[in-house]
Amino acid sequence: MTLVSTLCGSNNVVMFADNEESISDLGKKIVDKLTVWDAPNHPFRFAIASATDDAMYVEMLERKLAAALLAMDAFSLVTIENELASTLTEFYAHHSPTSLIEILVTVQPLPSGRPCVFHMSHTAISIPSLSESFKNIGKGAYLADFILPKLLGAYESNLMLVLAAIYCGKLVHENTPGVGPVERIILLGDSGEYEELGGVEIKEFEGNMALFGDVISEAFAVAAIGHEPETRQALLDYMTEELDAMKARNTELWERIQPQIKKRAERRAKMQERKRKASGS
Repeated sequence: MTLVSTLCGSNNVVMFADNEESISDLGKKIVDKLTVWDAPNHPFRFAIASATDDAMYVEMLERKLAAALLAMDAFSLVTIENELASTLTEFYAHHSPTSLIEILVTVQPLPSGRPCVFHMSHTAISIPSLSESFKNIGKGAYLADFILPKLLGAYESNLMLVLAAIYCGKLVHENTPGVGPVERIILLGDSGEYEELGGVEIKEFEGNMALFGDVISEAFAVAAIGHEPETRQALLDYMTEELDAMKARNTELWERIQPQIKKRAERRAKMQERKRKASGS
C-alpha cells in the first residue's frame, strides 16, 4: 500500500512518499519509493515515484521512463509528454501487470524554471501541476485528498508545503492500514534548488505541531458551544498563543536545518549518479 504526493506552490514542488511495502501476506518491508535523477549537464532534474501492488513491473517501467528522460537533450513539456506516452505505449504492448500502476514524475528545468508534475495511469498522462495544488496516488490518496484542500490554497512557501506534507503524511499513516510513515521529502524550486528533509527533521516538525489537534478541538468547541465570554476569550487566547509558538518553533527549525538539507540533496545526487553510471542507464 502506498501514498505518493506532490504539493505545488507558486514556483516550487514538494514531493514525498511513504516507506512501507507489503509482501503478499508475508509481512512488510521498508523501502525508498522516491528516486531523484540528477545527471550532470542534463537540461532538467526529475523525480519518480509509483503506486502499485506489482513491484516487479513498476521497477521495470520506472527504469524505462528514466532512460527516456535521460536521453532528452532539451526541456520541453510537449516533448517530455510525448516521450513518456511513447514509453508507456511500448511497455504495455509487451507487458501485462497484474494491477494498476500509477506514477508521478516531477520535472525541474535547469538552471531555472517552474517544476512540473506528470501523472501516469496505464497509458494515460495528465499534467496536474498546471491547474491543481496537489496530486496524490496510492491507497493513501483517498484520505490525503480530503486533508490537503483544508491546508493548501496557492502561493505557499517551501516551509508551508513541507508542514502540509508532514501533517498529511502523519494522519494518513496513522489512519490507513498498510501505509507507512513519511521519512523523506524533496523540494524542487524554480531557481534550480534541490533539497531533502530526512526522518530526523520530519520528526522534529511533527513534535512542533503536536498540539495542533488540540487547537482544532478548542476552535470547534468555541464555534459549536459558545461558552461564557470570559471562557471564550481564554480559549481564543490559548489558541493564538499556541499557534504563534508553533510558528516560531517551525520557523527557527526551518532556518537551522537549511545547510543540512542542502548537503543531503548533494550527497544523494552524487550517489545516484554513481549508480546510474554503474548500471549504464
